Amino acid sequence: MSEPATHSRSDDQTRRRLSPVQAVRQGMHAYSWGLDFKEWDRLRECLVGALRFSSSRTVTTTDAESRIASFQGRVDDYAARCHLHCNQLVRVDGDRAAYTGYLMLARVRQPADGGGFFYEGGFYRNTFVREGGSWKASEIIWQDVFSDSGAPMKILHDTLASPITAAKQVLPEGPGTAATEHDAVSAVVNWVIRAADSGDLAAFHEWVDAMANGTVDGQACRGRDALAQAFLAPAGRRLTFLANHRVRVSGDRASYAASAAIVTIGTGQSSSRQAGGILHADLSKSPDGWRLAALRLQILWDTQKATVPAQSPVADCPDLCDDWTGNGIVPDGQRLEDLLHRMLACVDAGDRDGLSRCLADDATGKLWDAEPLRSRAAIVAALLEYRGSLDFLQSFAFNTVVRFEGEQSTLKCYSMARQVSAQGNAPDTVGGRLFMKARHEAGAWQITDLTFCRDFGPFDVPRAPASSIAQS
Repeated sequence: MSEPATHSRSDDQTRRRLSPVQAVRQGMHAYSWGLDFKEWDRLRECLVGALRFSSSRTVTTTDAESRIASFQGRVDDYAARCHLHCNQLVRVDGDRAAYTGYLMLARVRQPADGGGFFYEGGFYRNTFVREGGSWKASEIIWQDVFSDSGAPMKILHDTLASPITAAKQVLPEGPGTAATEHDAVSAVVNWVIRAADSGDLAAFHEWVDAMANGTVDGQACRGRDALAQAFLAPAGRRLTFLANHRVRVSGDRASYAASAAIVTIGTGQSSSRQAGGILHADLSKSPDGWRLAALRLQILWDTQKATVPAQSPVADCPDLCDDWTGNGIVPDGQRLEDLLHRMLACVDAGDRDGLSRCLADDATGKLWDAEPLRSRAAIVAALLEYRGSLDFLQSFAFNTVVRFEGEQSTLKCYSMARQVSAQGNAPDTVGGRLFMKARHEAGAWQITDLTFCRDFGPFDVPRAPASSIAQS
């Protein structure tokens, strides 16, 4: 009778890990944590000594130390900043990996400079190598695309290579295979959305089923051509940032859901747009791999509209709060991210029961500057009280880093929220860091400690310089 239990525990220990794809992504996240919070030793651990670095404004260097010195000379220009990584594609080949991903850089200027919160955005295309059992960046190429530091939002580089073209320079055409079905499904969705952003019809058609259908903010479209017409960006001047993604695999079918922040850059203020919502995708598996069968985008807020819809961002998407599980082995690193994303979706939806299921009986927590919370009931009450004070809330999680210690785990990430107060004010952006501890019991992970640290917000008001915030 003891043999099955021993075998089950062995399987659990095997899964208590990150897939190679997750490990490469986590290496990029750790790079940004070190850069944003001046953790220079941690930043060094993310880089090989003979690093190659280039960007739209900086000449290529071949030395990690000189690159770190350059960073050190510039970080004091801002009270706080967060590098937010999204839409990441990773191709692992032995001890080397190719990485491309979108980046939205949130910055808060020093009060002496008049304050101000603004975004810059673009994409990375990098190379990683496995060195000493961990993945480190050997080449980093950064292409910035837009900035809203002035009015109107401006394109920084009119001759930019499209994100899908940049990906093809690093990755073989198409999303390729991945370590798990979860990674493979995510890669296909990321590739298709990038093709849509870039106006690349051929790449879009390649990974979308001919009978695909979908909706864009309630408007139906049927067939691959109609779907492409609805989703392809005009002039290739759009970046759709996907975060909090969830994947459910069942045989040869899969579902995908994510929070979306959409930036469209035009030639004038009236044609520039920031919007956000929920993106859903259905996929089917063919002998050639996963293909997209349906794509649905529900817009929840839009800077071109006078008001943000006073509705839950998951009002029409209750499955975002479900406990999604996939077939095959899903590494525990992904299970923890799923738990994080499910918890945030439940907060946004005001889902008391769903939020309670994410937390252990003995959970503790802290919400910003408030007093510590000593029970699951207290955490749920505090989060729902905050949600209830708002007409609208959509939370995003980025840059997740996970560490395992036996049956315990720690997770940290950047957290940002788009919110509208009950007084109907203009949308605010609030951002900071989220720290989560979890325990593995009875085959599932539950949160044992949850801490939100607010580093900036609402919107233009710096909460505290990033360098002064104690690190965990």
